[in-house]
Amino acid sequence: MKAELVKKENMGAYASFLGKEEMDAIADRKCSGVGMRQGPVPYGILTYSKAPSPDGKKGDVFFIDHYYVHPDRRREGVFKELLDTVKQVCKNQKIKGISIQTVEPGMEETAEALKAMGFKRVTDGNQVYTFDVAGVERIPIMSVNTRKHDKRAVSVSELTPTMRQAFLKSFKTRFPKELGPGAAGGPILNDYSYVYVVGGDVKGYLLSSSFRRDEIYLSALLITPKYRHAAIILLKRFLYDLVRKGTYKSVLFAAVNDASVNLADHLFKFNSIDPDEQVVCNYLLKV
Repeated sequence: MKAELVKKENMGAYASFLGKEEMDAIADRKCSGVGMRQGPVPYGILTYSKAPSPDGKKGDVFFIDHYYVHPDRRREGVFKELLDTVKQVCKNQKIKGISIQTVEPGMEETAEALKAMGFKRVTDGNQVYTFDVAGVERIPIMSVNTRKHDKRAVSVSELTPTMRQAFLKSFKTRFPKELGPGAAGGPILNDYSYVYVVGGDVKGYLLSSSFRRDEIYLSALLITPKYRHAAIILLKRFLYDLVRKGTYKSVLFAAVNDASVNLADHLFKFNSIDPDEQVVCNYLLKV
């Protein structure tokens, strides 16, 4: 079976594979996809967006945002077929290659499969930490005198359509490139992503995304300098909702600069969980 190009407006046919969070993200991001179906039933999907090359050289690549192959169809060459189709799109659009990220140790099997298909590990990213949600009550900021439901810290799921568009516009102009190629297509939004709103304007945001079934990735906490206190308000709302909803058991956090390293040290020191010896790894397949 051949893979098909899937336009953004037709991704609904693969909604059962992508899940609500990824479908919501696709609605906000500039991304494309390739998929495979047996009649109307999907069994493979890969979505991608344009991003800077992880090797730091000139030229864009297609960054793989999401991929999934039905368990009954694995080891049948489905992912390779999806990848070959994206490679052809690269050639047609003069894109230099395809990139993907892993977190290692922990994804060695994926890394070996990528290498077998021609991917090369080009750079290592940021130190990755994990902390246990069960220890959140020991983090000092949970006792900071901020209102439990500070109306300025708003979940993106609570935004009006107008405010959502304002947030997306703000994100595209402010999100720093050093936070990684996955940011290029736009934010991945879910019920655990928040904005700090003052007078109808977004002054900061906390973004997260599902990483594994019971683990959530805190991907960004960015604040306009004048409103630095908002970081505590957003983080407290995020942690409070994690405990209240009980969906995730742990939080994954990649430290990208000195400020985020200090934040990580602050969280882990009082959480009684040692940082993992993991890093984000960038793989590149040149086309």
